[in-house]
Amino acid sequence: MIIDSPTSTIYTSSLFAEKYSDTFDSLTQQCLKQELWVRKIPTGRNEWCRDFMPVQINDDDFVLFKYNPHYLKGYPELIFDSDILSRLLGLKPKKSNIILDGGNIVSYGCKAIITEQIFHDNPGSKKVLIDEMKQLLEIDELIIIPYDPGDITRHADGMVRFFDENTVLVNNYAAAGNYSKNFINKLYGSLAASGLSIIQVPYYYTNDKTPDGMPSAEGVYINYLQAQNNIFLPQFGNPERDEEALLLFQRLFGKNVFPVDSLDLAKNGGGVLNCATWNIYDSKISPMPTSRETFDYGSMVHRVFNNVHFRLFPDEFEIIERLFREVWNKNTGRLMGDGDFKRVVCQMLMKDPPTTFIPQYVVEGVIDELLNYMQAAGEYHWDFSEN
Repeated sequence: MIIDSPTSTIYTSSLFAEKYSDTFDSLTQQCLKQELWVRKIPTGRNEWCRDFMPVQINDDDFVLFKYNPHYLKGYPELIFDSDILSRLLGLKPKKSNIILDGGNIVSYGCKAIITEQIFHDNPGSKKVLIDEMKQLLEIDELIIIPYDPGDITRHADGMVRFFDENTVLVNNYAAAGNYSKNFINKLYGSLAASGLSIIQVPYYYTNDKTPDGMPSAEGVYINYLQAQNNIFLPQFGNPERDEEALLLFQRLFGKNVFPVDSLDLAKNGGGVLNCATWNIYDSKISPMPTSRETFDYGSMVHRVFNNVHFRLFPDEFEIIERLFREVWNKNTGRLMGDGDFKRVVCQMLMKDPPTTFIPQYVVEGVIDELLNYMQAAGEYHWDFSEN
């Protein structure tokens, strides 16, 4: 399976950005510093895109499991088939009837870890199920662990993550003080039996509930986001615990560890960063042509200057067009709405401001006409803007 470290494309549900703006803004700002752009999946039904989007197997292959989680039985409006969303991305995942949330798969190369919840959701022969999972995920070993009794989702990504092929990071459940020795021994024993070394990660538990009655995810540092060798580490406004986790992750991963304010998402949503994101390795890039000799640049310039309803200076256009081109070439354009292009270009201008100030309405107006031109040229087909 694809490992997290080289993934370069990060998606979130548009609902995540709407409901948990503090965490979303903190995450996007940290990603922007590493030249990673966060794209929105256009759905207002569910913010946990890790769970309902397909699982990446290799550069081009994905598997879409059946999304029917036990903890949403009373909320049918939150359960849906994401096949349409996948096809909007240009993906054609292999569909499986196995009930499984994406957050319950933690993998590294030829190994994967899943909690025993998979057996509750898919009754029948465990051996047959394991063999089918190994075939679908193209792995050699599937490690089954007990689920966290305090986590209603029963997902593996809130318990354990791979550090490398032979080492896993695991919540320090003993230090949390509210877990039985039987659970801890069973968890560590199942990992050790597979030859995995264990590094304990800071973890603390609260009895808080979200407004929807879900357990708070505050203290679950292990639910970090990893993309392009960067670690985006949750921080919960607990100075002592946050610093402890940050120092450990810096020792493990070096300087590429970036704190993200995650208390809003954890306390009000019941999940953290890996839950609310979907990161993939995107090898299907269809970039905007970089050579003006093979792209009708003059026609595009003519369209923009003829259609904007404000005075546009050539140097302003050159700057905006150059940044727009850069954003386009770093993204596929398949799931970027006009609002996304505007936001990223404005952030780039703020990060490295030009000598001459360019008003925001000028930036947005030029981008509107650039996208209109690209749409007319058949290069841009979908507008997912919430504006």
